[in-house]
Amino acid sequence: DVAAAEVGGAATAAAAEANSSEAVEFTGTVVQTGDPVVVDDGQRTKTVETDATLRLGEEVTVRGPERDGTIDADEVF
Repeated sequence: DVAAAEVGGAATAAAAEANSSEAVEFTGTVVQTGDPVVVDDGQRTKTVETDATLRLGEEVTVRGPERDGTIDADEVF
């Protein structure tokens, strides 16, 4: 049973890692500028890596791959 749990856990971790690098789109309000940018939609808060110049309180949509909870924004609009 322990071996089965370890195999299942590894499969779950691999699936989570694969899903974590998929492109995501997130819309919210900039609640922190600088490095990192933090965007909040009222229910979730996301950390965003971007070179875009954003203003506090600005509503933005970011799109790009998400890894380890941080969106690497390819697009900001």
